[in-house]
Amino acid sequence: MTTLAKYIFFTVVLLSSTAYGPSLRTAAAQELVDLLVERRHRAVAANFISRNGALPGRSPDLLPVSTKLKSGKSPIMNPVRQGSTFDLFKVRRIPKLGREWFLSNFPIQDWAFLGSNDLAPVDTTHTWRLRGMLEASYGTPTQTLTDFGYWRDLQPEQFIQFEYWFVLNNQIPFIVLDTNGPFERGVVVATDKQHIDDIMAIRNALFEPLLSTGDMKPYIDYYYDEEFDAWYKTGYDGSDLFVRPIRTSEIGNTRPVLSQN
Repeated sequence: MTTLAKYIFFTVVLLSSTAYGPSLRTAAAQELVDLLVERRHRAVAANFISRNGALPGRSPDLLPVSTKLKSGKSPIMNPVRQGSTFDLFKVRRIPKLGREWFLSNFPIQDWAFLGSNDLAPVDTTHTWRLRGMLEASYGTPTQTLTDFGYWRDLQPEQFIQFEYWFVLNNQIPFIVLDTNGPFERGVVVATDKQHIDDIMAIRNALFEPLLSTGDMKPYIDYYYDEEFDAWYKTGYDGSDLFVRPIRTSEIGNTRPVLSQN
């Protein structure tokens, strides 16, 4: 097994994101979407923990509480948009054949794991667009579904669309992966727990130049829809997103190839 999951366990700091299906319009449908997203995120968190263990629980910290009640209306607070305060001067993408090197050079025990819940541009951009931007700037992913080799033995909630592994500033391991396919927004990121306080700033610094240009490159991945037990080829064809249903038998042990037709 070459995936990170065999060697490390994550400190899960999993925050909810919003899903946007292609034909969901009503309030009731949106509530269903929100429920499915929450279930997916809980499944992802449980998956990492079940395979790799979890950190021991901590008692809640006691916070100071005022002994006086203050009347009057509370001021309306606008959401704070987290800007990048991280000085990112070097980005090294790890290729598929570099996974063993990455794991041996970063034998990290505790990882911090962050989803999408903010109003930063990376959180509000569709995942399929972010995937195309990553392709344009850094090339193909470090790992996709078929790179596991044993993917048919995985549980449905373990199917990933893509993973990009990076070494930032020569010393910070950083992982970017999809949240749950092309219709989501944002990405999930992971780094060494020692950088947990900076994880959002690091993520924003990595994506800010990509989002500023918006450049995308065509790509294709496999995608599994757990709710409908359906497989797809999905990607960007140079003009728009595509999602094409396929049979399981059509999935080989190599990455799909984007047709030129």
